Amino acid sequence: MASRPIWKGQLRLSLVSIPVEIYTATQASAKPSFRQIHEPTGKPINYEKVVAGVGPVDRDEIKKGFEYEKGDYALRVELDRRARKTSPFVNAPRDISRHARWVDPELVGEIAFTEFTPDGYLRHPSFIGPREDKPARSIGMEKPAIPCRPKPNPSHEANKRASGRPSN
Repeated sequence: MASRPIWKGQLRLSLVSIPVEIYTATQASAKPSFRQIHEPTGKPINYEKVVAGVGPVDRDEIKKGFEYEKGDYALRVELDRRARKTSPFVNAPRDISRHARWVDPELVGEIAFTEFTPDGYLRHPSFIGPREDKPARSIGMEKPAIPCRPKPNPSHEANKRASGRPSN
């Protein structure tokens, strides 16, 4: 016997109406569990940790890391090895210092950002990747470049004067 909905209605979102029917559960403990199944045998597919060109790897050989360039990875253990409890900087902002995980400044990373905020923070920072071409001691705070004003076009100025329009 087919079950009947206990409620029928519509959810209206702006100009779209979505028909909805609510049914009671047939079993209180029923929870669907979806898996990938091998069609010819009907058996579930198991996932195996494999490295291209190496083959299966043991669990203890797997470490956390991140990709900083296509195909180049950095291990988190490199940062954990350099961890420290206090800021290595003299005037680190207090609100950041409370939640930051500090490391010894031995590595150099390239950071892309939109601009400096008025209070000196980076707006929209994003880690690009490590820089091995520069020693950590040679790095300092960047100064924003002053944008160049475009040189006036002399022919444009002459056209403005000839037309009688005021120039800026």
